[in-house]
Amino acid sequence: MFPAVVETKARSDDMKQVLANSYNTIDSDVRDIHSIKTDFSGTSLCTVLIKGKNICAANVGDSRAFLISSTEILPLTKQQRPDDPQEHARITQTGARVLPLKDLDGRVNGPHRVWLPEIDFPGLATSRSIGDYKLQQFGVNHEP
Repeated sequence: MFPAVVETKARSDDMKQVLANSYNTIDSDVRDIHSIKTDFSGTSLCTVLIKGKNICAANVGDSRAFLISSTEILPLTKQQRPDDPQEHARITQTGARVLPLKDLDGRVNGPHRVWLPEIDFPGLATSRSIGDYKLQQFGVNHEP
């Protein structure tokens, strides 16, 4: 159903496009599996493509990739959260709300989340995902 390895003859400068195309395929395949309820549920995804000495990493959501050597740890990706200024702007311009979850006393109780414009639902704590299709009209997408 989903390819474990994406084979490509792409040059290293095409690696980003190869990963973006893979994310499009995966998102489309997940949407087509009607037994999976993905209107308000989804997943994060993180991939690393290595071609020769070139490394290209991509992710959606809060999954991360690191390159670890004996002397350093290099982050290859960053979490995509709704409180990131660029993600926040992209999402709120669609009418969605980005606010932290609050407890009954009004105190912040968790990270910022994506909420529908008029109701406190679904409260997604990432700004990108595979699935979560009802939120796509409100800026949540699967673009790495």
